[in-house]
Amino acid sequence: MTSHMNMQLHEDLSLHRWPLGAKAGNGPATPDGGASEGPDGAHAPGTRRAHQTRMPRRNRRGLIGMLLSIVVAVVIVIAIFAIYNQLTASASAAQTAVFVRQVAPQITNQYRGNYTGLNNAAAVSSGFIPDNWRNGANIEDPDGATVTIASANSNANFTITFVGGVPVQTCKAVLGALKTDRTFDRVTVGKGNHNRDAVDTPAEINTQCAGSGGGFVLQFK
Repeated sequence: MTSHMNMQLHEDLSLHRWPLGAKAGNGPATPDGGASEGPDGAHAPGTRRAHQTRMPRRNRRGLIGMLLSIVVAVVIVIAIFAIYNQLTASASAAQTAVFVRQVAPQITNQYRGNYTGLNNAAAVSSGFIPDNWRNGANIEDPDGATVTIASANSNANFTITFVGGVPVQTCKAVLGALKTDRTFDRVTVGKGNHNRDAVDTPAEINTQCAGSGGGFVLQFK
């Protein structure tokens, strides 16, 4: 009899044991092994406390560093393009100045003050014009401006005309190169027509070339 009562008591106590991992005074165990809190203001059974997700500090620093690197790269690319454009403009202006310095004396030496019949076709056939300046029947400078060579003033002079999108830098380079050329007579640029004495200094060249965007006309004797 006593043995039977002890076995019954053992079974009753077993039915009231806390599940493994449960905390005394709280609700049933949760699937992760912890106890869910009871009605005393804790979690409802079977739920877990929500945690706010935040980006780790190391990841935030990495993202800021990546953005700064992108900004620096963009600035460098812009600077490289600006330098490239400046160098290209300088090279084009220098090529045009060399062209005028080479072609004008050749024309002067061949025609010797009587420029009857001088035009683009005659200049090309005489071998005065480099191949890279020829575009079909036209003559063009490195910036795409149209170049026209022609006789003027009853064949006593000849002109080299640049028309269409001529950079100011090109005008300055050409006039600067002609300062020592005594066959250079005058220049028409913008709305002004100036003899060589008016474009003899850097300050005068800068002033006269300010309106050269539409082109300029060089006259030689």
